[in-house]
Amino acid sequence: MLKGSHSTGPNCIRAETYNLLRLAPESLQGLEEFVMKFFEDLPCTTVICISLLGGALASLLRELLNYPSSVNAWVLLSHLNMKSQPVVILLPVDSVLEEVSDDDASSESGIHYEHKDLDKQWHCPWGSTVVDDVAPAFKMILEENYLSSSTFPLDDTKENRLQWC
Repeated sequence: MLKGSHSTGPNCIRAETYNLLRLAPESLQGLEEFVMKFFEDLPCTTVICISLLGGALASLLRELLNYPSSVNAWVLLSHLNMKSQPVVILLPVDSVLEEVSDDDASSESGIHYEHKDLDKQWHCPWGSTVVDDVAPAFKMILEENYLSSSTFPLDDTKENRLQWC
């Protein structure tokens, strides 16, 4: 074997491949440094993530946080602070729904698009989700937007339905 050359046997190739595919450090301290460097290297910009959690995850959170059974969904707000560290807020949705229903009862000035005589019909591309419980007006807004958008109905295809989501 020449000086400076190396073996390319199967064991050596596997070791090199293993090192190339490893995405996270092996130790807890190395992982901590890896995560901190990741957040430090992010561009300085405002990023806010709003997640709506329902179903089994909402049930698990309700049990873990010992909340009443009336909480069927949670809003998870997350963003990065000035030091690029993640900040997370978890809010139960039941209080938000009560406030919205009080506002709806006191204000009946909404404009609704009349669509009784149209052949055009909007088909919701999803079945039923937690969004329907938290923001029931969302479906109505999408439907009214679809119905008022043109006088020429689009073909009822999956692609055309997804344009209205």
